[in-house]
Amino acid sequence: MLEKNLYLEDAVTITIRFSVAILIASVGASMLAGFPLSPASDPQTNPAPRRNTFSIVAYDPARKEWGVGTASKVLAVGAGTPWAKAGAGAIATQASANVTYGPRGLEFLGKGRTAEEVVKLLTGEDEDRGDRQVGIVDAQGKPFAFTGKNCDTWCGEKVGEHYVCLGNLLKGKRSEEHTSELQ
Repeated sequence: MLEKNLYLEDAVTITIRFSVAILIASVGASMLAGFPLSPASDPQTNPAPRRNTFSIVAYDPARKEWGVGTASKVLAVGAGTPWAKAGAGAIATQASANVTYGPRGLEFLGKGRTAEEVVKLLTGEDEDRGDRQVGIVDAQGKPFAFTGKNCDTWCGEKVGEHYVCLGNLLKGKRSEEHTSELQ
């Protein structure tokens, strides 16, 4: 019985990730295509360009489902940016991503920590937090986000009821505002 329940939990987590990813990929990619990259991403002026990533982390209270959708110029961004676990919450870690934020954050969320507490725990011990961007929605659907002060020319977040939109290397905050209006 336990093995069957774990399989079902994994299937739900994968389905949520896939559904939200399709939504964001179609909306976010078209938005990113319309916004030129900032000078910070030019390899001639910056030999180590940041990853151009746009994500949404969300909770659907009616269905009790969490998900993360990510669009990026980085191939296989889904291998390190989106993290979700049924019953615990969802996380996106990007900019100069610290991929340990995903599994560690889900562990904290699984123990009942709030999104705000988890963001503060993860970034508080990270010496490179100024280069990070992270958004979390916890088990109760409460969102919280952090954008480091050393992130790119324009980056930021829009936090709303049950969601966080994050973006970096964008032309302006219009991207997050537009995505948050698509509810």
